[in-house]
Amino acid sequence: MARPLDPPLPAPVGSYVTVRPPVPVGLGRVELAGRIVGGRGIRPRAPRRYPTHALMLVTGGTGGYRGVTGDAPLGPGSLVLVRPGEPHWYGPSPGAVWDEAYCAVTGPAFDLAARRGALGRDRVVDPADPARLQSLLERVRLAPPPTTTSAQDAEALDLLAALIRALAPADPETLTGGWLARSMHLLADEDDDVALTEVAAAVGMAYETWRRRFRAQVGIAPARYRRDARVRSSASLLRMTSLSVTEIAHRAGFVDDRHLARHFVRAFGVTPGRYRAAADHGSDGSEPGPTT
Repeated sequence: MARPLDPPLPAPVGSYVTVRPPVPVGLGRVELAGRIVGGRGIRPRAPRRYPTHALMLVTGGTGGYRGVTGDAPLGPGSLVLVRPGEPHWYGPSPGAVWDEAYCAVTGPAFDLAARRGALGRDRVVDPADPARLQSLLERVRLAPPPTTTSAQDAEALDLLAALIRALAPADPETLTGGWLARSMHLLADEDDDVALTEVAAAVGMAYETWRRRFRAQVGIAPARYRRDARVRSSASLLRMTSLSVTEIAHRAGFVDDRHLARHFVRAFGVTPGRYRAAADHGSDGSEPGPTT
């Protein structure tokens, strides 16, 4: 169960909801934001389906959730996430009441965040800081409604960013970047040609353990990842600078331009010179991409 929240804001039993005006959707829109005090819930005959994304934070009392990820108990600090069109039900325990804060949101930013996994896979989660999320939902409910698409985008993206932070894993290793992110950073650093054994030591692992875990997580060996990262960096320099191929090879950590060209052709199917020419003269504005 999630951590206890701050004492709930005083309010009489009832429902408090703000519905936003129909400003055209840009990146995202808060459709409505509300708060329920002493709610008894609704038990429909069939599961409910919302046309938007929705989030509901339990701020007092207990209950349960039933949906696509199964049944789950709910209590103070529990956050329920609902995707558009997804069958679900949640509410207080039979004969009991609870308090909740909720919000309905829509727009391509939320759709993309859901598809890319930024909102997690579970529909019932214990956010890292439920009290802060509770305060944010209350501020959104009480804030003057945006009157322009840009202001609406700003509000929605602030909410999305706060939600993503709230769902961040509580694992200290993950919150500080984690061994994998740290490894990728060191391997991609063109200015520090650190040995692979030193990368393993920097993230606190024996070399063979680190190499096996890296390959299992990323799908390729650390040495291959480093080489591919340097080839991608070279491609960016070819597109965006006037540096010579030899200068780019040295900057990217290759022995010389022939060494770069050999790996570049394997990745992109063309030499660095032809890649640059295609990027400079592409009539449709597109950029050449890797072949694998």
